[in-house]
Amino acid sequence: FRVGLSRLLTERSVDFGVLLGDVVFRPSQESWDLVDQQLSELPFPVHLVAGNHDLVPPDWPEELPGYLMRSDWEARYGRTYRSFRRGSDHFVILDPNIDGWRILGDQLAFLDKELEEARDARNLFILMHQVLWFKMSVLSERVSVNSGLGFQEGQDFEENWWSVVDSMMA
Repeated sequence: FRVGLSRLLTERSVDFGVLLGDVVFRPSQESWDLVDQQLSELPFPVHLVAGNHDLVPPDWPEELPGYLMRSDWEARYGRTYRSFRRGSDHFVILDPNIDGWRILGDQLAFLDKELEEARDARNLFILMHQVLWFKMSVLSERVSVNSGLGFQEGQDFEENWWSVVDSMMA
């Protein structure tokens, strides 16, 4: 990855990057220290999206000394769901790891607020690690995921997605 990125940087300019999760295999403090050091060498900012390997899952039964818990991630990088603007583009980062691949509660309220704020954006990007819509009837035969670890039924994503699209088009 680093070799390919170096080649890319010689061919074109990059304003920022986004890593969409599973940046590390095991969420140890040591692994993240190395990631932080390597990212600090890049000439542009990188936004991180939490993947299921990047921090200890919320339902993990025991404390893992030396491993990144959600509170550790937030101390290093801020909240796992957030947004940013780049020019006239609006980026929303979500964290389906919190509620079993579902966007619920405070995070859903956050998303609703961000969708409203993005009405004037040229482009809206919604970024997350998991593919929430992999069970949608229209995609289920074409989309496969490498792991369903942490997935819980009950998202109703297909129904919610079309209401989001309708509200954005209004």
